[in-house]
Amino acid sequence: MLKNTLGIKEVNKIKGNKKGLLLEEGGKRNKSKIANIEESPELSIIIPAYNEEKTISSIITAIKSVVISQGISHEIIVINDGSTDLTEKKARETEVGVINLINNVGKGNALRIGFIRSLGNNVMTVDADGSHHEDDIKRLIMTFFQNNQNKCQMLIGSRFIKKSKYQFTSSMNIVGNKIFKYLLLLISGVYITDSQSGLRIFDKRLLSFINSSSNGYEIESELTAEALGMGFHINEIAINCKPRVHGISHLNSFRDGFKIIKTIIYSYFLGRKKLILIQNNRNSL
Repeated sequence: MLKNTLGIKEVNKIKGNKKGLLLEEGGKRNKSKIANIEESPELSIIIPAYNEEKTISSIITAIKSVVISQGISHEIIVINDGSTDLTEKKARETEVGVINLINNVGKGNALRIGFIRSLGNNVMTVDADGSHHEDDIKRLIMTFFQNNQNKCQMLIGSRFIKKSKYQFTSSMNIVGNKIFKYLLLLISGVYITDSQSGLRIFDKRLLSFINSSSNGYEIESELTAEALGMGFHINEIAINCKPRVHGISHLNSFRDGFKIIKTIIYSYFLGRKKLILIQNNRNSL
């Protein structure tokens, strides 16, 4: 049984977040913009964004359309990760919650700030580059909330379950993903086709057990591997992923790929260690 022990932390304690790094409207969270209801919403949607002025508005519009049509109480939080373009302005125009970081601290840190500041019972992460289809966002939400017969704690939108009609990533990244999935299979016995997917939804209580420390793109694999190590149930559904139209990807295949491999190994066995400690404590009672 999951137990929510996640307390409120100061955002300035986030690794890499130096004094003065965080700048929010009015110096504090504007609840009327971040939360759509007074009590905890059912879903928090967190969108980390770095120089995504061309796509941030459309992805927010797509998400709003889905959650409103499904009648899901929600909040949308954009983490503007030190953008130098109009990302912050475009996001605020959509009247969602925006946390503005003066400096670029990396995707991992940005997401973690979003996790801490979120109010929802469940958390969904969405990339800001416009690569995710509205239909796939809808299917992910519907599967998690309505058709989740196996009661998985995390549902991932996988780009690799079926062949996409788009050439959304480089051959090098496809090779890297194969390494990641077979590494996870080797150490966990669970076949996860897309540990690096930025489109996923999970029970927020997972964060009570996972001590995320990743700064960059490896955070998705960290969440996946540690959750598997602790025995949580993860499912995937197939999604189509569009190629980036605007801007450039900041992922470095070799540097970030090596970090992801190390993160998968470390996080999985950290999760196993935690699970053993929990089981031993139960047995001693």
